[in-house]
Amino acid sequence: MTKTSFYRRAAGHITLLGDGEKGWRRPQIGALGATMAHWSLADREPTVISIPTGTGKTAVGMAAPFLGIDPPRRVLVLAPARHLRTQLAEQFSTYAQLHRLGVLREAVGAPRVLEMSGRSADWSSFEPYDVVVALPHSISPVHYEQGRLPPRDLFDLVVVDEAHHAPAETWRAVLDHFSGARALLLTATPRRRDGRRIPGSLEYYYPMRRALDEGLYKPIQPMLLAPPTPSDRAASDRAIAARAAELLASEEHRTSVLLVRGGSVARLRELQHAYEAVGVEVALLYNALSQARQAEIVERLRDGQIRAVGVVGMLGEGFDLPALRLVAYHDKHRSLPATVQLIGRLARVDARYPQPSSLITVADAEVFPELKGILKQLYEEDADWAEVLPGIIDAEIQAQRLDRAFAERLPASRTEIDPTRLQPLKRALVYEVPPDWDPPFLADGVPAELAEGAAFMGGTVLYAGADAEARLLVIVVRYIERPQWSSDPALANVKYELHVVAHRRPPRTDLPGIVLLNLDRDGVQHAFESALGLSGVGRLAGPERLGEYLDSLERISVSSVGVRSTNAATRGRATYRNFMGRGVDRGLRSVDMARTALGHVMFQVSTAGGATNAGAAVEKSKLWLTRYGQLRELSAWADATAALLWFPKPTPQGPLLPGVDRGHRLEDWPDARPLAAELYPALLGIGLELWDGDSLLGPIEDLDLYVNDDPTGTLHDIEAPKGAPLRIVGVLNNRVDNQVLCVCGMP
Repeated sequence: MTKTSFYRRAAGHITLLGDGEKGWRRPQIGALGATMAHWSLADREPTVISIPTGTGKTAVGMAAPFLGIDPPRRVLVLAPARHLRTQLAEQFSTYAQLHRLGVLREAVGAPRVLEMSGRSADWSSFEPYDVVVALPHSISPVHYEQGRLPPRDLFDLVVVDEAHHAPAETWRAVLDHFSGARALLLTATPRRRDGRRIPGSLEYYYPMRRALDEGLYKPIQPMLLAPPTPSDRAASDRAIAARAAELLASEEHRTSVLLVRGGSVARLRELQHAYEAVGVEVALLYNALSQARQAEIVERLRDGQIRAVGVVGMLGEGFDLPALRLVAYHDKHRSLPATVQLIGRLARVDARYPQPSSLITVADAEVFPELKGILKQLYEEDADWAEVLPGIIDAEIQAQRLDRAFAERLPASRTEIDPTRLQPLKRALVYEVPPDWDPPFLADGVPAELAEGAAFMGGTVLYAGADAEARLLVIVVRYIERPQWSSDPALANVKYELHVVAHRRPPRTDLPGIVLLNLDRDGVQHAFESALGLSGVGRLAGPERLGEYLDSLERISVSSVGVRSTNAATRGRATYRNFMGRGVDRGLRSVDMARTALGHVMFQVSTAGGATNAGAAVEKSKLWLTRYGQLRELSAWADATAALLWFPKPTPQGPLLPGVDRGHRLEDWPDARPLAAELYPALLGIGLELWDGDSLLGPIEDLDLYVNDDPTGTLHDIEAPKGAPLRIVGVLNNRVDNQVLCVCGMP
């Protein structure tokens, strides 16, 4: 297919010099330079550029085709919505933005642009065009059958606007299909609500704080109205509408546009009536309207015929409306990126609209899970939203970059596993090891039993990597299960497990080293103990150490407590009782806790990401925090956990469950003789047999444990060391046999 060559003819006619009132802004210069640097490499990894809303990322996308050594013959521009598709098509077809900036001569002309609507039945019809602007719904290969797919060489460059959408299947399929083309992904918020990473490499991020300091953003005045008592949404709507109408009618805002934000079309209709009551006509704009009707409303907004518009899911990202100076925020967004997009529109600087920007809302408690702790900062008294948001966003982007750099220290995988995408749960079996002991993976690399390709517990190690600096070992195991009645590979069930080992050396030699085994399932515990050499040197942490650690966590409330009976047990397992419910610790009675010891506890704690559940199974030496995170976050949790295990500290709430016995571990047999003896119930039913040298005493279920009352030290002609405290009585070859126990303590 012959391709047009506008960009080849125009190559060399763009300048990267100059910034200020005429010329490129600093964020744009940085974005263009970073793009050129990344494209100078041989690979085709997508380039991710993040500059704040309103600082000119569209102009960066328009300049991108001029940057490469080999200019593209045809460019695909991906837009997230129809009104943005139209806006981008108009901008590319004139290049007026770059002409106004003085970075591209008007004599160069402009490319031929196709605004793609619907799906293509003939890809050869694209041949006359230099630029195709399309929605993923139209161009994505997922919407075409095999044989009707677009040619893979149809485009030489893909520019993705609002690239935080790119991880979605339809968007990602475009990048995968046109993998031979360079890709530039532009976004103001390189973070998704679901935590999925934007494909490609974040090559440039211009901090929002810097944009504010340089005057690229203007301050926003949040008008926070007192919530009605009792809470009443309709009353809140009336208060917001009245204040917005007052501002819109003022001389100061005679050229301003008011945006009314609702969470659904039904809500917009409710709000429309509320604004009619205060004399403001609100036009409604939402995706279900026809394309012609949407275009009409947008055009009337831009020429000033409409002064108030109610929206849901529109006019946030990528929309250029300089007159937008008032926002009535009735329904808050469910994600931080969407909040940023809206406030970014309001904070834009434009000499034609010098009036202040204001956001009117009720300072209520409507906080969605992702925004806990974030909207609280925005709703502090007199908070300037354009001041607060940059700190939030900049900190999150820096954390993402640190997460990626941390994970990239691990060796690259020969399989499909990408360490930067691993997000383990925070949980661990806690082991104490000698202070000078190091796990073998620090000096000798990954043990052979856990190396890539090794068979492991019925599966295959798919990835194994060690980070000596962070003292971490990361293992991914793949299991393939097939039904016995079929050999068809299509019926195979593939499962994966992620296991992480963290070792922390103590700051003093009188403290034990700490090993945290973060295992996806309990059945692999002994295999890891063996591979790491823990069996001979380590032991699970005792209840005293775990108990002091739990006392050091600042908790919100306790939700579940499990206790096991310490009474002399009958044959079988010890009795276990559960107590559940919010604040259950306040309802426990002394009679409930009599002759019991703590088995497990679950409670809520506050973290930087909001409240989450924490807990421990004391008998198993297991701790957990029910929050997934990047490997860097897990490593930081291991540091904090080890620190509290070594140096517990009191909390304002006091000890956790002070009325419940934590249990303790016997280090030496006490001087006093025992009063009673019993077999540990967990040993029953697991096939354990007891031997006396070469003689089998029998299954442990057939044995009884007694206190040795023989003061002479002999019993039934069996010599016993003086003071032996316990003896086992069993049946061997139809005769009673006795074995005196000198060891102290039970498992």
